[in-house]
Amino acid sequence: MLREVSQGCLNGSLYAESLSLGLLAHLRRTRSAPAAPRRGERGRLSRSQHAHLDELIANELCSDLSMATLCSALGLSKTHFVRLFRNTTGISPHRYVMNKRLERAHDLITSSDEPLAEVASAAGFASQSHLSRLYRQAYGATPGSVRQRQGAAQVKPAAELPPSVQI
Repeated sequence: MLREVSQGCLNGSLYAESLSLGLLAHLRRTRSAPAAPRRGERGRLSRSQHAHLDELIANELCSDLSMATLCSALGLSKTHFVRLFRNTTGISPHRYVMNKRLERAHDLITSSDEPLAEVASAAGFASQSHLSRLYRQAYGATPGSVRQRQGAAQVKPAAELPPSVQI
């Protein structure tokens, strides 16, 4: 987390805020008095809330989305939002946004001749190398090699995107 902040949050403020919330949750679990046992996490985002978030994320994908932006769109606190979001999607908001960026990048790579640096920018990645690293993890090939082969066959994800992309 210190490295991320000292480098100016190159992965975006949503990532930095996710790290901070993760640290807070860890400290609460390990340093506070034991809480009453839970019977399981409850609560999920409604379909309309999830649809609203999807629309917001799609419209703001290439900007530096923040946790505050996502929370305020639904009128929820950060911790409540993260809990409901994870219960609904099974992944963190940051990973969800990164998966959406990967999907947009894949569409641009396979359907346009834009330079990969412009594809990275249009999909909201910090750099072309950031796109390449995550794209290779998700699709098992680099964006350049996919573009070279795009005429022969479409590349399919190596696995389902949400659980497999490690960010």
